[in-house]
Amino acid sequence: MVNLSNSTLSSAAKDLNIILTLSSIQQFISRTYYIVLLIVGNIGCILNPVILLQHSLRFNSCSLYIIASSFTNIFIINFGLLTRILSYGYNIEPARYSAIYCALRTYFITLLLILSPSYIVMACIDRYALSSLNITLRKLNNRKMAKRLILIIALFWHLLSIHIFIFYYHSQDTFISCVPIETYYSIIYSAYIFVCSGLLIPSLMTIFSLLTLNNIRKSRLRVIHHENTDTIKSINSKQARLRKHNRQLLTMILIQVCMANLYGNF
Repeated sequence: MVNLSNSTLSSAAKDLNIILTLSSIQQFISRTYYIVLLIVGNIGCILNPVILLQHSLRFNSCSLYIIASSFTNIFIINFGLLTRILSYGYNIEPARYSAIYCALRTYFITLLLILSPSYIVMACIDRYALSSLNITLRKLNNRKMAKRLILIIALFWHLLSIHIFIFYYHSQDTFISCVPIETYYSIIYSAYIFVCSGLLIPSLMTIFSLLTLNNIRKSRLRVIHHENTDTIKSINSKQARLRKHNRQLLTMILIQVCMANLYGNF
């Protein structure tokens, strides 16, 4: 019996050592991965405004939406990702000790993750307005309107997401430190994220991107028709550069739309 007991204890000790070793490896990988992601993410988010604030692009309304999205991503990375590094990499979880911090973190992270792609949606709408022949739609393509819409969209999502701050609290009895006050609210929260981030925003991105490409296709057909009838006039170099910059912005937006649709839900 004694030998059997010693054998059992020895086996349990070995299992415990394996578990602790695997846990340490997982912690190291998580810490390294998130730190690399933090550095690379910040570099990418900073480069976007630097490029778009060049003289040739700074007066473009589309640039403002992309810059707004980039600054929102900077907050996501340096607040959301940094706190995750502390939690998963160093076992530091402030949300366990502060109800206000727990609610605020959940509220702001959710808000910012919806707000950032919303600005890309507005950039898609901006490109659609620019490519349209409708004069009323083309009025949306200006810096003053873009500045107003950036503030309006931010206020809209702040107000619409306020329920998250109300219904989340910190818990010391569960593995997850921030949990809904009521069980049913977890269903409401999941539905809210699915509708906003998983359905509405990707759909709007895709629709306006396709509409923009369709407008460009029609515009090219008109140009070809005019060229065949010898009625087109030569385009000066300034207009040519402007079109080139607009094409570059459209390409940048389409890439972001593809990335958002591929990885937005993960």
